[in-house]
Amino acid sequence: WYLLVPLDYVNQGYRARPFTAGERMLTELRILVFYLEQILLPNPTQMALLHTDWELSRNIWTPWTTAVAAGFWLLVIAGSLTLSKRYPILLFGIGWYLGGHLLESTVVPLDLVYEHRNYLPSVGILCLVILTVRRVTVANPAVGKLVTGGMIVILSVMTAYRAWQWSEPFTLALTEARHNPTSARARYEYGRRYFQLYLADRKPERLEVTRRELWAAVRYGNEDYQPLAGLVNTYVVSRELVPESLMQAYEHELRDEVPTARRLDGVYIAINCQMIGACPPTPEVILRAVGASLKNPRLDPNSKAEVLEWLALYYSNALGDLAAARAVINDAVLIQPDNWTFRLRRLEVMVAQQDWPAVRQELAQLKPVITPWARVLEPTLAQRFDDLERKLTVENQMGPGAR
Repeated sequence: WYLLVPLDYVNQGYRARPFTAGERMLTELRILVFYLEQILLPNPTQMALLHTDWELSRNIWTPWTTAVAAGFWLLVIAGSLTLSKRYPILLFGIGWYLGGHLLESTVVPLDLVYEHRNYLPSVGILCLVILTVRRVTVANPAVGKLVTGGMIVILSVMTAYRAWQWSEPFTLALTEARHNPTSARARYEYGRRYFQLYLADRKPERLEVTRRELWAAVRYGNEDYQPLAGLVNTYVVSRELVPESLMQAYEHELRDEVPTARRLDGVYIAINCQMIGACPPTPEVILRAVGASLKNPRLDPNSKAEVLEWLALYYSNALGDLAAARAVINDAVLIQPDNWTFRLRRLEVMVAQQDWPAVRQELAQLKPVITPWARVLEPTLAQRFDDLERKLTVENQMGPGAR
């Protein structure tokens, strides 16, 4: 059973990804070449937090560079093994580099590219570079010092440049969008930062830039960070009618595309904005978004129950309709009766309704689930249970006559 847990984790993870395990493995062959290029020929314009515009390798020939990358790595590995006795450092450097990427560049269902994954693996390649420079310049130390000094200066300047980019969130978003104009996530982040400026001063030109960037994110592939949800939200916040064409595109995204975690988060973001009062209540938008999500045939039961939980929160916290909230969270519990997250949410609605007999019965049914081990694994949920139990205790002590 313990051996099957990682396999189940992998399978669950790929249900929320737009690529399969095989496509990820093939794509990573090209990404490993990109990582190598970042070490040997660092280019500031290619350095970014978000690399979301990578074309997937659908098979070994699509795109053709996948086959080239596969052949390259076969030659590198074969060459390092063949020359290992004469140049053991070569095998060490290549082995360290590939071994360092073994976890995040194989079957684990993570995002495809992040530069920080290259930090530790780069040590192997840098060892090869340093020893190569030393061997080449051993007869002329002055040249070695010049090369080393030049590398230090270039890398120091580039490090300072990157530090400036990261010095402030808006600057980072701007440079990311400029360096990766076809990255949906980079354009979305830039638009999001501009929207924060709009919220501060309500200047129409900021709203115009926000929508331009979000539409660009949609155009380049809205898999990441829900640019369609962000666009809808700009109309809600500015108290404008959401264009029907935009609303239909948003519904299509939620109903017909792969229900990834990020897509579903877009629904929660819209709900949460209205729950905390940052956006005016627009029940029609929320209900259409939730309805589209629930109609997605690829939505798994737990995700469906989670969306219903969000809707229950919306009814109770944004609209103050506790009866509707309880009806919706009941549906979530029916879908996932053994998930005590949803049962706790139902309890909280019951407490808000002051339906103490139902609270007492539900707590009694749920208490055996709150084992010491469950408290270790889920301390926050256990704390919520304890808070609800205390509220019932206070109610019992007060009694009907005390109110």
